[in-house]
Amino acid sequence: MKTFTIQKSQLKPYNGGSKLMAYPQFSAFNPGMAIALSLIVPGAGHIYMGRVNSGLKWFAAVMLGYMLLVIPGIILHSVCLYRAGINRKNI
Repeated sequence: MKTFTIQKSQLKPYNGGSKLMAYPQFSAFNPGMAIALSLIVPGAGHIYMGRVNSGLKWFAAVMLGYMLLVIPGIILHSVCLYRAGINRKNI
């Protein structure tokens, strides 16, 4: 198990208040794993990367696309896979 040290410069105000929270500048998540999870269940890769709201939205959009027509579902699923693999610094 990896341990990380948080520097004082990585602390930022939480929701505009005075309470400081740690926002590390690195990601310990594997983008390949996120893509594999999203391939199985649309949005699961986003949830794995810590973007729960985004993952749930992608799941709903892709499922709706598959229910309406197969082609929009495939297109949305492909975009979901791509977006899950993006390793953004600010999650």
